[in-house]
Amino acid sequence: MLLVLLSLLGLIFTAILAGVQLTGPAFLNKMLRALEAPDYIRLKRIADAEAPKLARPLMLSALGLTLAATVT
Repeated sequence: MLLVLLSLLGLIFTAILAGVQLTGPAFLNKMLRALEAPDYIRLKRIADAEAPKLARPLMLSALGLTLAATVT
């Protein structure tokens, strides 16, 4: 039961992380190209500063859960 739970949680966190990583190239970049240069630069700087705050915990959680499932 523990192995199933760890595997499921690892898969869920990995899927969320993949979704976050794929959203930028697939959708956001197309919308950002429509902005004027100063607005684009301002928004890009904010996104570059905030993205690691979301991605790092997701990445570490997915890695930890997958590693725990592998060891179990």
